[in-house]
Amino acid sequence: MQGFKPITETNKAPYKTYWGGHLERLGENRRGGYHFELAPGNSSITGGFFGPNAADLLLIRQQIDADADPLRQVLENTSFKKYFGQLQGNQVKTAPKGFKKDNKNIDLIRYKQFLVTHQFSDAEVLSRNFVEKLAEGLLGMLPFFDVMTAYLTTDLNGISLLD
Repeated sequence: MQGFKPITETNKAPYKTYWGGHLERLGENRRGGYHFELAPGNSSITGGFFGPNAADLLLIRQQIDADADPLRQVLENTSFKKYFGQLQGNQVKTAPKGFKKDNKNIDLIRYKQFLVTHQFSDAEVLSRNFVEKLAEGLLGMLPFFDVMTAYLTTDLNGISLLD
Protein backbone atom coordinates (compact mmCIF):
# COMPACT_ATOMS: atom_id res chain seq x y z
CA MET A 1 0.00 0.00 0.00
CA GLN A 2 1.25 3.41 -0.83
CA GLY A 3 1.87 5.86 2.03
CA PHE A 4 2.03 3.17 4.71
CA LYS A 5 5.24 2.05 6.27
CA PRO A 6 5.25 -1.49 7.61
CA ILE A 7 5.82 -1.80 11.34
CA THR A 8 8.95 -3.82 11.90
CA GLU A 9 9.51 -3.17 15.61
CA THR A 10 7.07 -2.46 18.41
CA ASN A 11 7.63 -1.32 21.96
CA LYS A 12 6.43 -4.13 24.20
CA ALA A 13 6.97 -2.20 27.45
CA PRO A 14 3.84 -1.82 29.55
CA TYR A 15 2.21 1.61 29.65
CA LYS A 16 2.26 1.62 33.45
CA THR A 17 5.39 0.35 35.15
CA TYR A 18 4.02 0.62 38.67
CA TRP A 19 1.08 -0.51 40.74
CA GLY A 20 -0.68 2.15 42.74
CA GLY A 21 -3.89 3.45 44.11
CA HIS A 22 -5.67 6.16 46.00
CA LEU A 23 -7.65 5.81 49.21
CA GLU A 24 -10.11 8.42 50.45
CA ARG A 25 -10.58 9.10 54.13
CA LEU A 26 -13.89 7.95 55.58
CA GLY A 27 -16.35 10.59 56.67
CA GLU A 28 -17.72 13.67 54.98
CA ASN A 29 -15.56 16.01 57.03
CA ARG A 30 -12.34 14.06 56.66
CA ARG A 31 -11.02 15.40 53.41
CA GLY A 32 -7.67 14.48 51.91
CA GLY A 33 -6.46 11.04 51.06
CA TYR A 34 -3.69 8.52 50.66
CA HIS A 35 -1.81 7.48 47.54
CA PHE A 36 0.56 4.57 47.15
CA GLU A 37 2.84 3.42 44.36
CA LEU A 38 4.88 0.26 44.13
CA ALA A 39 7.61 0.18 41.49
CA PRO A 40 11.15 -1.11 41.38
CA GLY A 41 13.31 1.57 42.96
CA ASN A 42 10.40 3.96 43.47
CA SER A 43 7.82 2.77 46.01
CA SER A 44 6.10 5.24 48.30
CA ILE A 45 3.08 6.28 50.29
CA THR A 46 1.82 9.84 50.25
CA GLY A 47 -0.94 11.37 52.30
CA GLY A 48 -2.55 14.74 52.38
CA PHE A 49 -4.37 17.19 50.20
CA PHE A 50 -3.47 16.74 46.54
CA GLY A 51 -5.87 19.31 45.11
CA PRO A 52 -7.96 21.01 47.77
CA ASN A 53 -10.87 23.02 46.44
CA ALA A 54 -10.53 26.81 46.60
CA ALA A 55 -12.63 27.17 49.78
CA ASP A 56 -10.66 24.48 51.63
CA LEU A 57 -7.33 25.90 50.48
CA LEU A 58 -8.29 29.38 51.68
CA LEU A 59 -9.50 28.05 55.05
CA ILE A 60 -6.31 26.01 55.53
CA ARG A 61 -4.21 29.08 54.76
CA GLN A 62 -6.27 31.28 57.06
CA GLN A 63 -5.98 28.72 59.86
CA ILE A 64 -2.21 28.52 59.38
CA ASP A 65 -2.05 32.31 59.43
CA ALA A 66 -4.07 32.38 62.68
CA ASP A 67 -2.22 29.51 64.40
CA ALA A 68 0.44 27.47 62.62
CA ASP A 69 1.70 25.91 65.88
CA PRO A 70 -0.33 22.67 65.69
CA LEU A 71 0.89 21.99 62.15
CA ARG A 72 4.47 22.98 62.96
CA GLN A 73 4.47 20.70 66.02
CA VAL A 74 3.56 17.74 63.83
CA LEU A 75 5.96 18.60 61.00
CA GLU A 76 8.84 19.28 63.39
CA ASN A 77 8.27 16.20 65.58
CA THR A 78 11.53 14.24 65.44
CA SER A 79 10.05 10.85 64.57
CA PHE A 80 7.55 12.32 62.10
CA LYS A 81 10.28 14.32 60.37
CA LYS A 82 12.63 11.31 60.28
CA TYR A 83 9.96 9.17 58.63
CA PHE A 84 8.29 11.68 56.29
CA GLY A 85 10.85 14.45 55.88
CA GLN A 86 9.52 17.89 55.03
CA LEU A 87 6.06 18.97 53.92
CA GLN A 88 5.78 18.64 50.15
CA GLY A 89 3.50 19.89 47.40
CA ASN A 90 3.18 22.62 44.82
CA GLN A 91 3.59 26.19 46.07
CA VAL A 92 2.96 29.68 44.79
CA LYS A 93 6.14 31.64 44.10
CA THR A 94 5.50 34.56 46.46
CA ALA A 95 2.43 35.05 48.61
CA PRO A 96 -1.13 33.98 47.79
CA LYS A 97 -3.69 36.71 47.24
CA GLY A 98 -4.73 38.23 50.57
CA PHE A 99 -1.53 37.27 52.44
CA LYS A 100 1.55 39.40 53.00
CA LYS A 101 4.96 38.28 51.73
CA ASP A 102 6.50 38.96 55.14
CA ASN A 103 3.94 36.84 57.03
CA LYS A 104 5.74 34.78 59.69
CA ASN A 105 4.01 31.64 58.37
CA ILE A 106 4.42 32.35 54.65
CA ASP A 107 6.58 29.22 54.29
CA LEU A 108 3.44 27.13 54.99
CA ILE A 109 0.84 29.50 53.51
CA ARG A 110 2.50 29.33 50.06
CA TYR A 111 1.53 25.66 49.65
CA LYS A 112 -1.24 24.73 47.21
CA GLN A 113 -0.91 21.05 48.14
CA PHE A 114 -0.14 19.69 51.59
CA LEU A 115 1.57 16.30 51.31
CA VAL A 116 3.73 14.00 53.39
CA THR A 117 5.61 11.15 51.71
CA HIS A 118 7.68 8.15 52.66
CA GLN A 119 9.82 6.15 50.24
CA PHE A 120 10.25 2.39 50.68
CA SER A 121 13.30 0.46 49.54
CA ASP A 122 12.84 -2.54 47.28
CA ALA A 123 13.98 -4.75 50.16
CA GLU A 124 11.21 -3.35 52.40
CA VAL A 125 8.58 -3.87 49.71
CA LEU A 126 9.68 -7.46 49.16
CA SER A 127 9.90 -8.29 52.87
CA ARG A 128 7.35 -10.55 54.55
CA ASN A 129 6.23 -7.76 56.87
CA PHE A 130 5.69 -5.07 54.24
CA VAL A 131 1.97 -4.88 54.97
CA GLU A 132 2.79 -3.99 58.58
CA LYS A 133 5.35 -1.39 57.42
CA LEU A 134 2.75 0.10 55.08
CA ALA A 135 0.13 0.23 57.86
CA GLU A 136 2.70 1.81 60.18
CA GLY A 137 3.31 4.54 57.62
CA LEU A 138 -0.37 5.22 57.10
CA LEU A 139 -0.97 5.40 60.86
CA GLY A 140 2.04 7.71 61.18
CA MET A 141 0.19 10.26 59.03
CA LEU A 142 -2.69 10.55 61.51
CA PRO A 143 -1.26 13.47 63.54
CA PHE A 144 -0.92 15.44 60.29
CA PHE A 145 -4.47 14.57 59.23
CA ASP A 146 -5.80 15.41 62.71
CA VAL A 147 -4.42 18.96 62.47
CA MET A 148 -5.65 19.46 58.94
CA THR A 149 -9.11 18.12 59.84
CA ALA A 150 -9.26 20.52 62.78
CA TYR A 151 -8.32 23.37 60.44
CA LEU A 152 -11.08 22.40 58.01
CA THR A 153 -13.83 21.81 60.58
CA THR A 154 -13.49 24.93 62.75
CA ASP A 155 -13.76 28.59 61.96
CA LEU A 156 -11.03 31.09 62.78
CA ASN A 157 -12.52 31.51 66.27
CA GLY A 158 -12.25 27.79 66.99
CA ILE A 159 -16.00 27.20 66.66
CA SER A 160 -17.04 23.98 64.95
CA LEU A 161 -18.34 24.30 61.40
CA LEU A 162 -20.10 20.96 61.74
CA ASP A 163 -23.16 22.16 63.62
